[in-house]
Amino acid sequence: MKTNSTEVHLGGRITKPAHQVLLLRSEVNYSHIYMRNGDHYIVATTLKTLEERLKDHGFWRINKSEMVNLSAARILKNQGMVKVKNHKPMKISRRKRQNMSVMLHSQAQAV
Repeated sequence: MKTNSTEVHLGGRITKPAHQVLLLRSEVNYSHIYMRNGDHYIVATTLKTLEERLKDHGFWRINKSEMVNLSAARILKNQGMVKVKNHKPMKISRRKRQNMSVMLHSQAQAV
């Protein structure tokens, strides 16, 4: 796992520390990037591309259109949802839910 201070290219001319990214949401070929400090960016980069860039930084794609920073998310296992600060709970897809315990176990060991 890479250190938290590692900067990641998010799209366009935007490069930010990975640990500052809170949530990513896709909308066709654009991605909405929500930061811990409340900033919001829209980039012409697909979520799939961003997923590749952030895979070693503790991010988890919870469904087709959303990806969360696990260090900033609260997982509601019984409800199959993820809650991130200042955002509504987001549903974890059925297939991702099946691998959730394995993924959470590997994240716990990495920390």
